[in-house]
Amino acid sequence: MKRVIKPAILTGALLVFSVMPTTLSQKNEFPLLTKEGLGDVVVEARSALALDLLTDEIIFEKNIYEPLPLASLSKIISSLVVVDFLNLDEYVEVSKKAIETEEPSTLRVGEHLRVEDLLAMAMGESSNDAMMGLTEKLGDEKWFVELMQEKAVQLGGRTAKFLNSTGLDLPPPLLIKEGKPSNFGSAYDLAQIVKNSLDSIIWQVGNKEEVIGKEGITHKIKHTNILRTKLAGIYGAKTGFTDFAGGNLILIIERPIGKPKLIVILGSTLEGRFEDAKKLVTLLK
Repeated sequence: MKRVIKPAILTGALLVFSVMPTTLSQKNEFPLLTKEGLGDVVVEARSALALDLLTDEIIFEKNIYEPLPLASLSKIISSLVVVDFLNLDEYVEVSKKAIETEEPSTLRVGEHLRVEDLLAMAMGESSNDAMMGLTEKLGDEKWFVELMQEKAVQLGGRTAKFLNSTGLDLPPPLLIKEGKPSNFGSAYDLAQIVKNSLDSIIWQVGNKEEVIGKEGITHKIKHTNILRTKLAGIYGAKTGFTDFAGGNLILIIERPIGKPKLIVILGSTLEGRFEDAKKLVTLLK
């Protein structure tokens, strides 16, 4: 099943896309697909989208308007906020608080890395330490999250909601056994955000293999996107996984070369997100 969203408007080298409000009438006019309506391709994900970034044509869709936990896909917005407010060559001192963030990376307390290099770690290996270091550099996290909210709306993600900069699940309150997801957004929200940030350096720095701090410490980036060495034409990617979110994935891929497509996977499993993406790649022409 194919349909076309409103045409994109080309401004210089960038594609600027109009935002389609998700009204009830539109949902009735374009009913969302279920597993039973996907033909030969069935994905494990709760929500999925394959989109032609040049024509705005939806190649595949499943529950694309349903807000779901974003996990570390939140770092796309966080990174865009960082680029707006910090100089990429500015050094950031890694604090003890940053290091204590859940799921530590190879960073060390007291070392200094450039903003660009911390972004590379946040996007490439989904380092929560790196993102918290950048968040602290800007100041109060509550203010940072407000900036994330504003940025998401600015880029077309009007229903996305954020409570922290990393996407980590929130810890349970006192006397409560379970925590809860922190940040939410739909596949449609993410599509708008990605399309309107294609020119951002965050997608390029996310492909780095290593970074070196001011003290000469080398950090090999352990990429979380296992498809980066298995699929040709990947321009940019971001993974996400938490207990509440399940497996999430954003994939920007040129199929064929010069014709970028976007794949969004939400609510799959740790390995299933990659299998889902590979199925959707077979639909790209």
